[in-house]
Amino acid sequence: SITFGRDFNQSLERLPLPSGLQRIAFGKDFNQSLENVPLPSGLQSIVFGCEFNKSLDKVPLPSGLQSIVFGDKFNQRLGNVAFPSGLRCIRFGLGFKQPLDDVRLPPGAEVSRPPP
Repeated sequence: SITFGRDFNQSLERLPLPSGLQRIAFGKDFNQSLENVPLPSGLQSIVFGCEFNKSLDKVPLPSGLQSIVFGDKFNQRLGNVAFPSGLRCIRFGLGFKQPLDDVRLPPGAEVSRPPP
């Protein structure tokens, strides 16, 4: 497990993440693209902090991902995101206002979003 501090807001492109990493949690200020970041295939959980609001369209989410939690400022469209088949839980913060009609979610995935 890796937990980044509240003020961390640096690119992860040159930071090799351990292959056995199962959980990554970003602090409040993290708002960097993950497009060119090789996430370990066994990563099971990603928790984004409040400030994260970057597209995941070109981010290869790991096949082992089971849970993804977005902070309050995340408000990106997800229609082109390839969610892994084992994803079980997606939780959105207060700022998420995007429709989910065109999002290809795995069967059985539980989606939690704030009321409109």
